[in-house]
Amino acid sequence: MKIICWNVNSIKQRISHLEQLIKDEKPDLILLQELKCEEDKFPYLEFEGLGYNYVISGQKTFNGVAIFSKYPIEESIKTLPSYGLDDNDEQARYVEILVTAENQVWRIISVYVPNGQEVGSDKFQYKMKYYQRLEQHLNELQSYGENLVIAGDFNVANEDIDIYDPKKLGESICCSAFEKKALRSFMSVGLFDSFRIHKPDTANFSWWDYRGGAYDHNKGLRIDYIFANSKAMNMLRETDILEKYRSLEKPSDHAPIMAKFKTA
Repeated sequence: MKIICWNVNSIKQRISHLEQLIKDEKPDLILLQELKCEEDKFPYLEFEGLGYNYVISGQKTFNGVAIFSKYPIEESIKTLPSYGLDDNDEQARYVEILVTAENQVWRIISVYVPNGQEVGSDKFQYKMKYYQRLEQHLNELQSYGENLVIAGDFNVANEDIDIYDPKKLGESICCSAFEKKALRSFMSVGLFDSFRIHKPDTANFSWWDYRGGAYDHNKGLRIDYIFANSKAMNMLRETDILEKYRSLEKPSDHAPIMAKFKTA
């Protein structure tokens, strides 16, 4: 089972890039973030005939997540429970599906965690609450005994090795101690960072700002993750960051990330 996760930063602007990714990598599951379009405006026709089933949660101009699956989708959820923390949240940031591969049940989640804009701001508080909701929900899902994978843009660089210059960025957004604590608390429900497990000492990034020649100078952050529970991690075989897609013409500011699991 090959899973690819990618913040495309506008699906309509990245159609040809996604088509190339599908042709080159032949993933079984594709988890997308930041579609920036409503569900009825999604470019379905461009991906017809490729053998994927889709679940899409869209929103005009902002956010939006999707999962493409080669496996039949048995269940789907498009809303992260609020747990009384944000009952009026209407942002399209979460989609969850259930599939069966080789007689094994897999729960797959695509998530786009809020950026937070500035530490201490209202949007930052929304980010912190979103992490609390994720933690509660994933803690519940762990009790199901399924193979569990949650992947997406988490907008936090977990360790210094995930930041091009940790001293310079200090407590800036995506690097602050508050955000790292929230991410690690979320992981503490029994989730493992697939890339870091496989490559404990590799300083690769998944996001580079468009500004200031950040990509050319490799001034990036690793803020995109494929997390898995212990049951799924036992079948993990390979991980990678597909950086070449960041160097295409008019690219997303994120590179796709990949994890491969043995299912038989």
